[in-house]
Amino acid sequence: FPALLDEPFASVEPTITPSLLELLVRSSQHQQIILFTEDESISQWARLEAMTGAVGLVAPTGVDATESSPAHTSH
Repeated sequence: FPALLDEPFASVEPTITPSLLELLVRSSQHQQIILFTEDESISQWARLEAMTGAVGLVAPTGVDATESSPAHTSH
């Protein structure tokens, strides 16, 4: 079963978030992880990671990807 995470970093210090995101990418090798966020810094991270193939990115239809992007990580 996939792990669904909705804004899991809302209360986390911004300096810690990149390390936690990388931990999620590594964890996604064993379990599908779906991350929903409206945080632009996480959305930017997901767009960059998607370019490398590390994560898959899905944006809602009809919504500007710069406004809200759920990041979906799986391997």
